[in-house]
Amino acid sequence: MMDCMASCVPMAHLGHNSSSLRSHAPWCPACQQIQADWEKLGKLSETIGIRVGKVDVTREPGLSGRFFVTTLPTIYHAKDGVFRKYHGSRVLQDFQSFVTEKKWETLESISGWKSPSSFAMSGMAGLFRLSVWIRVIHSYLTETLGIPVWGSYIAFAMVTLLAGLILGLILVLIADCLCPTKSKYKSQVTGKNDTVFHSMVMCSDVCISNSAYNVQCFKVLHR
Repeated sequence: MMDCMASCVPMAHLGHNSSSLRSHAPWCPACQQIQADWEKLGKLSETIGIRVGKVDVTREPGLSGRFFVTTLPTIYHAKDGVFRKYHGSRVLQDFQSFVTEKKWETLESISGWKSPSSFAMSGMAGLFRLSVWIRVIHSYLTETLGIPVWGSYIAFAMVTLLAGLILGLILVLIADCLCPTKSKYKSQVTGKNDTVFHSMVMCSDVCISNSAYNVQCFKVLHR
């Protein structure tokens, strides 16, 4: 039986054979009730042609977010990158028949953005890891450094505002470079028109002062 970790994302290790993954937590009574049967299923994995794994959501929040675990225990079946959620009885005989009789083929696959292999679920995994990281920092500030809880909240709020301001400034600079404002464009066009008009006035003055070049100047202005 494989213990899945964030560095061992199940999608890369499931292969072409059928695989089953169980999400659990040490404090979950229902998870403890099926622990023995799940261990037995792991011992039969080579016989029935399946890979059996488990993931502790308290240690791997990223995988918890990727599989969108909302209840425990949650069991997934996977084959060729297609995931299905198991809803049957949680005893060894049913686990075994689910694989050997290919009952998983009757279940609707998890497709679209809800699939654990989708880009959206990868982002969800990142958010779950970020939340745990924030909680660890909060515990360090309040328990180790002795900072009041409200002080920790203010620190996180200031960091969030600063990050938002920096990101907003970067986006504004990028937008200004890619799409200049209309006022700037109009000023550039007006400057060019003033130059052309000034040249025409100078040319007309020359034409008036020197009648010998009237015909030549007329041709230049009307080319």
